[in-house]
Amino acid sequence: MLLDVLHTLQGRRGHLVRADLEAFSHRARVPLATLHGAASFYSNFRLDGPASPVAVKVCRSLTCHLNGSRQLLKTLQERCATEGGEVEVSGCQCLGLCERAPAVTLNGLPLGPVTAEELLAQIAERRGARTRRPAPPRVPYTSLARYRKAGGYDALELVRKGELDLAAVVSTLKASGLRGMGGAGFPTGTKWEFVIKEPSQPKYVVCNADEGEPGTFKDRAFLELSPHEVLEGLLIAAAVIGAKEAVLYIREEYLSARANLQKAIGELRRSGLLSAPGPQLRVVVGAGSYVCGEETALFESIEGKRGEPRIKPPYPASIGLWGKPTLIQNVETLARIPEILRRGAEWYRSQGRNGAAGLKRFALSGHVAKPGWYDAPLGLSGEELVSQYGGGMRDGHALKALFPGGVASGFLAKAQVSTPLDFDPLVKAGAMLGSGGVIAVEEGTCAVDLVENCLEFFAHESCGKCTPCRVGSEKLLRMVQALRAGGPSIDPGTVEELATTMIETSICGLGMTAPVALRHALQHFPEEFEAHAQGRCLTGWCAR
Repeated sequence: MLLDVLHTLQGRRGHLVRADLEAFSHRARVPLATLHGAASFYSNFRLDGPASPVAVKVCRSLTCHLNGSRQLLKTLQERCATEGGEVEVSGCQCLGLCERAPAVTLNGLPLGPVTAEELLAQIAERRGARTRRPAPPRVPYTSLARYRKAGGYDALELVRKGELDLAAVVSTLKASGLRGMGGAGFPTGTKWEFVIKEPSQPKYVVCNADEGEPGTFKDRAFLELSPHEVLEGLLIAAAVIGAKEAVLYIREEYLSARANLQKAIGELRRSGLLSAPGPQLRVVVGAGSYVCGEETALFESIEGKRGEPRIKPPYPASIGLWGKPTLIQNVETLARIPEILRRGAEWYRSQGRNGAAGLKRFALSGHVAKPGWYDAPLGLSGEELVSQYGGGMRDGHALKALFPGGVASGFLAKAQVSTPLDFDPLVKAGAMLGSGGVIAVEEGTCAVDLVENCLEFFAHESCGKCTPCRVGSEKLLRMVQALRAGGPSIDPGTVEELATTMIETSICGLGMTAPVALRHALQHFPEEFEAHAQGRCLTGWCAR
């Protein structure tokens, strides 16, 4: 597959060399323009020469921004400016290390939280000892033997032997209330039913592990600590829909998750659980594109193309990967399935609160005392999640706003944080659960600065395929940047008109969600925008 080839070629020299691309183009009979078009789409492929011997990337996305990454990046760039090209320091978008903010990578190795002095010391140690392929940090995981002892793969074997009827699996999932945990929240059993009913062959099942939403790192935790839960769910899905191949697409930055996943797959192969009648199992490593988390963009990426979303309909259940019926599910969704089949639909439903069904793994970050991932009842309130699981706000500060599902979800103001963290209640409150990446923001944070950071992310990550998203996200960003630079005040009517156009006409969710944080900020904190129009920050945050 093309992504695999590009990763291999870059791994040889630390960047993509034209001669290597030309040789592969000739050998595989793939037009050079196709190779260049795909490679230039992904931020992790280098077409402009090798990186410096020491390469540092500082995350600039919201959680890291709230925890000082802007100053960290500035300090590092100033201190390393005299290194004569030996040290390259750049900003980047979310690394999926939000609980360790501010997070960085040093020659690909994830670090955090770190201070400038700590990082400069590590940079000094690594001069002249660049490692192109860093060894991933070791993270202990639940082995196959331990997982099987707890009942792991029992459900898969029952399905394969026919002792657990395929129709019964679907009805159990429907009765459990399990919904997609990657953002859309579509009922899982219903989605499986759609794919089963499609007559076309072959069929595929895809696990989406390309979480790039700022504030989201729950899928990384599943793959690092309990990859067999995910793999069993994936193999059950393949057996039920009759898939020829199962594909797991994971982001490149997740070194430890990738390592543990490969170890777990190796255990499965040795045990015989991947033998017939199981599907072929393949892992595809992404290359740095947020929009590839959108299901059809992910298919394009797997197929070796630029990761640009397709127009829907048709939907993946009928025309997905390679133009065939495809079931695509998030990591967490698949990880929940084996336990539901072992313990029953009613057990899972009973885990929720306030009318919600089941459990949710929340990734909690921002200004909380104890950032991390927490398995909690779906339907508990944001206030409860922060206080009971996150140890409250750090340093006793008050809560100002809460993003319930990453920056794409918009936010809840302080008066709304008693809203249950569940799909429908959050929609009624004007937000959404999304992937469950909860970002807590303390009082004293500037809403204008908050919104600018969100818009920088969307403008950077827009694939550019559709005009509403490409142009709209840039226009909104420029409005906020101009305001902070002493320009004109922002007209809420203009924002609403542009936001409505983006929401109604963008091809995928990126363009539809990009304006949400700005709309919410203008609604809840208009006085802060008015103050900036007068040349002052009402909270004092921007003067730090």
